[in-house]
Amino acid sequence: MLNVLIKETNQVKSLSIIDPKTGVDYIGDFIGNTGAFSREFEKIENDTAEYQTIEGDFEWWENVVATAQEADNLIFENHDLITDDVRTELDNVNENDIDAYNEKRLEIIKNLLDK
Repeated sequence: MLNVLIKETNQVKSLSIIDPKTGVDYIGDFIGNTGAFSREFEKIENDTAEYQTIEGDFEWWENVVATAQEADNLIFENHDLITDDVRTELDNVNENDIDAYNEKRLEIIKNLLDK
């Protein structure tokens, strides 16, 4: 879990993304691999938060994390429906932005479930 201080309100909010297969929270890698710890999130020394950011950036990340978590959960819960073709489609999502990438993954799995 990543605790984040919101600059405008001094409220601490949390982000978390759990691998449904292992139960491991990989939020640090999820955000860190995008370079956001050197852009949107500022490292701070605080008793209750590790980073700080503005409300708008937190909300954007909160939505991205929720979309990614939903996609991960649906893929895990429906692994018996994931054929090689679906896996290839998921692996070949070609989006540069992390929000668009995760929205596309979620769309693929939801379309599969709607069939």
